[in-house]
Order: sequence, then C-alpha cells, then structure tokens
Amino acid sequence: MKKAFKIIGIGVGALIALAIVLMLILTIYHRISLSTERKRIEPIGHIVEVNGHDMHVYLEGENATAPTLVFLAGHGTPAPVYDFKSLYSLLSGEYRITVVEKAGYGYSEIADAPRDIDTILSETRMALSLVKR
Repeated sequence: MKKAFKIIGIGVGALIALAIVLMLILTIYHRISLSTERKRIEPIGHIVEVNGHDMHVYLEGENATAPTLVFLAGHGTPAPVYDFKSLYSLLSGEYRITVVEKAGYGYSEIADAPRDIDTILSETRMALSLVKR
C-alpha cells in the first residue's frame, strides 16, 4: 500500500489531511444548502402551534356531511402526507381526510417535550382542534 502512495507522490498523512479538509468543505456546503432550501419549502396543509412547537395538519375533501378519516403515522414514516397520498386520494371523494404529522415528522417541528403516548395523544387532539375546516 505504501508503494502505491509513493508512486502517486502523496504521503499517508497528507492523504488523510486531504480527506478531512474535503469532508469539512462538504459539511459546510450541506449546512448552507439546508438553510437556503428550508426557506423555499411550503407546507401543503395547515401549521398549528402545539405546546411551543409547530405541527402540520393536512385536510382534503369538501363534503361537510361526510365522516372524517384521520391518518396517523407510526414510527419511521418520514412524511405521512406523501406516504398516505395513494390511499387518501382514493377516499377523499367519499370522506373528509385529515393527516396529522407528529412532532419530528414531515413539515412538523422537532419537539423537546417527552414523546410518551399521553403527550403524543394530547398534542394530536390539540392540533386537530386548532385546524380550521
């Protein structure tokens, strides 16, 4: 392996330093890109404030007398509004659809509050009550 580095003319230490500098440059570029992209992303539903953080609630279906189906994602669903779209788009003609994105998922902010079932349930209920239909 050292022969290969000698042929190239780069020492092992210089190669490691080059790799570290490259990773630092890419990390800075990534952080700058995230901050500029965050400003351009528009949620497709309603943003409501619950317990000091924003939650995203999406509504679809215009029939006021139809029952409402509420979609809640389980663990590991990064964007429930888009993941459930193939299902709720078929049902929105007969039902009113509501998709609630828990804290940390989709367009919702990450929360510092405990993530036990009682907290998640109360935040979901509060988000549903704050949405204007």
